[in-house]
Amino acid sequence: MATEKKYLLCLLLFALLFSLWNLGAAPLMEWDESRNGVNAIEMLENGDYFNLYYGGMPDDWNVKPPLFIWMVLVSFEFLGQNAFALRLPSAIASVFSIFWIFQLIRLYRSTHFAFLVGLVLLSARGFLGPHVGRNGDYDALLVCFLLGGIYYFLRYLDFKFSKGIYWAALFWALAFWVKGPAVFIIFPGLVLYVLGRGYFFSLLKDLRLWLSISLFLSIIGSWVVAIHFYGATFTSETYEGSNAIQRIFLNDVVARFTDPNFDQSIAPHSKDYGFFFTYLDARFNLWAYLFYAALLLLLITVIKSASNFSSQIQKHPLLFFSCCLWISTALFLTFASTKHHWYMAPVLPFICITMIYGFRVYWKQTRYLFYPLLLLTLSWQFYQFSNPASPTNTSQFFQKTLSHQGPIYISPPLPKQDELLYLHFYATNVYYINSLSELENDNRAKLLFTSKNQEGEIKDKKKNWKKNGQIENHLFWKKQKEGE
Repeated sequence: MATEKKYLLCLLLFALLFSLWNLGAAPLMEWDESRNGVNAIEMLENGDYFNLYYGGMPDDWNVKPPLFIWMVLVSFEFLGQNAFALRLPSAIASVFSIFWIFQLIRLYRSTHFAFLVGLVLLSARGFLGPHVGRNGDYDALLVCFLLGGIYYFLRYLDFKFSKGIYWAALFWALAFWVKGPAVFIIFPGLVLYVLGRGYFFSLLKDLRLWLSISLFLSIIGSWVVAIHFYGATFTSETYEGSNAIQRIFLNDVVARFTDPNFDQSIAPHSKDYGFFFTYLDARFNLWAYLFYAALLLLLITVIKSASNFSSQIQKHPLLFFSCCLWISTALFLTFASTKHHWYMAPVLPFICITMIYGFRVYWKQTRYLFYPLLLLTLSWQFYQFSNPASPTNTSQFFQKTLSHQGPIYISPPLPKQDELLYLHFYATNVYYINSLSELENDNRAKLLFTSKNQEGEIKDKKKNWKKNGQIENHLFWKKQKEGE
């Protein structure tokens, strides 16, 4: 037990280092990360803790439950509005994910096995990379809660820990509060495992299962009730549904996975039946090739014992569970209309487990390849964290232009999402206006950010405003004092 604690402590220290090192140095990512930051700042300013706002209006594009945004809000309150604070909740969630996967593996396998899986995860971009562990995005926290639930579910199912099913329900309900219906991505794999292990009918007879389902649904229902009574009503017809409840199911689930034109940026790839392999190549680094080799070794082992397959399932439940999870998820996303690499994040730990299983079959021969590759991938990962992309010209310009200059007023159309978040970071306050006439009686207005198309109108009607810079299709204006 003392050795196990030392391994776990060492692994968690590695996780802290890799998750927090240079966390705020990389430029903000466009889309989700930046939008989440704006959502949190506007929630902080307007005091509406159930509806997400963007550009001063209810956000009808991001309609997820607010748990992650709450965590970012708290981080901003204590650490200020900056990239490090935006990403900190995801980084901490990744450390807890390492804890959960270590504990989960220890239910079935050795401390050394769990330690190796944890290190491989830390070296993979699919765990600490874009949209996951080092970004201000939902997926790292989603993975953390899903893994916590899986740990307790397996303790309940395979180790007869009766309260485990309630803890699993709680963790999965929290996962819903993070990213809505994304929690259900693991459920087909769970059903396959229950069927394969012969638990199905006995599980249906267990009252605790139904009580835990009631707990799960009641926590989900608390969000539904809150939105029903306090949720914003959307007037835009760009997406289906008039409130967050309708949009999260009609738009984020039905349209996302059935409509080939849902996401124009990836529509050409919606029929990419090699999605799983491109995911491994992009997010599992060099480990992808060892994963294929490990699958081949496992396949050979299975063929040799084909006549005794059911006993192999009983003998290696963790391997069977892992395969149920990642195979079912990979198949679903392969045939879904919309697919992104980070959708696979919840099952990447189980891909790692499958790979390590394959190598452990021939460990004496494969360890001489495994350890150098582990050192190489960990070193490369840390090198990338230590040498992020340089600050963008946009962020540098905003910092120079806005620091200590007072509030800035933004006229529609809004800038890109990362630009808007940088404006929030560096300006004293950000105010949204619908027309330039709103500035006439506002003596606080010193800085203005407008579309380039409004340049003629400002020059004609706002003689005391001087152009102070340009970012792509938007212009900065500074109000001149009398006589300047």
